Amino acid sequence: MLFVTALLWSTGGLFIKLIPWDAFAISSARSAIVFACFYSVGYRPKIQRTKSFALGVASFAMMCITFVVAMKLTYAANVTVLQFGAPIYIGLFGGMFLGERASAFDWKVICAVVI
Repeated sequence: MLFVTALLWSTGGLFIKLIPWDAFAISSARSAIVFACFYSVGYRPKIQRTKSFALGVASFAMMCITFVVAMKLTYAANVTVLQFGAPIYIGLFGGMFLGERASAFDWKVICAVVI
C-alpha cells in the first residue's frame, strides 16, 4: 500500500496536467476518490462541531484546490518548489503571526529539507 501511495503521489501532477478538466473538477474528483478509499476500508472519522475543526477543514480544502490550480497554471517543478518551501515560510512567519519562535533545531531541520 505504501508503494501504491508513493506512486500515486508522484504521478498526481502528471495526471492533473493530462486531464482536460478545470481545477475545481479535478479537486472534486480527487476528494471523491479519497472518500471512496476511506469508506471502503471502514474508516469513519469523528466529526467535531467546533470552530477550529471547521477552520481546519476549510484550510485543507483550500490547500487541495490551490495545489491543483497551481499545477494547472504553471510547471510542476514550480509547485514542488513552493511546497518544499513551506517549512521556511512557517519558520519565518510563525513568529510574526503566532508569536512562536523557531528553535535552533527547527532551523537545522529546515536547512536539511532545503538541501
